[in-house]
Amino acid sequence: MTCNDFALECLQAEGHLSETAREHLQSCPDCQAFTRLNSILLQPRPSPELDRRILQIAGLLLHHQPRRRWWQEINHYFYAAAAVLLVLLSVYALSLPPAGGKSPDLLAQSGETGSATHDLLILSYLETTNEMDNIEQQLYLYAGN
Repeated sequence: MTCNDFALECLQAEGHLSETAREHLQSCPDCQAFTRLNSILLQPRPSPELDRRILQIAGLLLHHQPRRRWWQEINHYFYAAAAVLLVLLSVYALSLPPAGGKSPDLLAQSGETGSATHDLLILSYLETTNEMDNIEQQLYLYAGN
C-alpha cells in the first residue's frame, strides 16, 4: 500500500481502517504524522441539536428573570430625597438663633449686661459687624467708580 492509498482510505473510512492500512500505518512515519494531524483537525464538534437546546435554555433563563418590585425600582429616589431633606434641615437648624438666648444684636441694643465673657462676646460681635459695614461701604465705593 502506498501513502496516497492510505491517505485516501483514511479520509474515506472515518477511523475504520483495513488490516493492510493498519500494517502500513505502523511501518510508515509519514502516515503516522498524517493520522495525528488528521485526528487533530477532525475533532468531534457538538451537534447542532446541542447548540439549539443550549440557546433555547438560555432564552428561557433570560425571559424568566425575577421581576423587581416597584419599590426596588424607585429606592434610589427615596435615598436622594432623604439626603436633600437632611441637608435642608441642617441648614435651617444652623440658621436658628441659639436656644434660650437672645441674639447679640438684641443684647447690644437693649444694653443688658451679664458676665464678663458675655460682654466680651457682644463687644466682639459689634466690632465685627462694624468692620463688615466698613468693608461693604468700601466695596460699594470701588464699584461706583
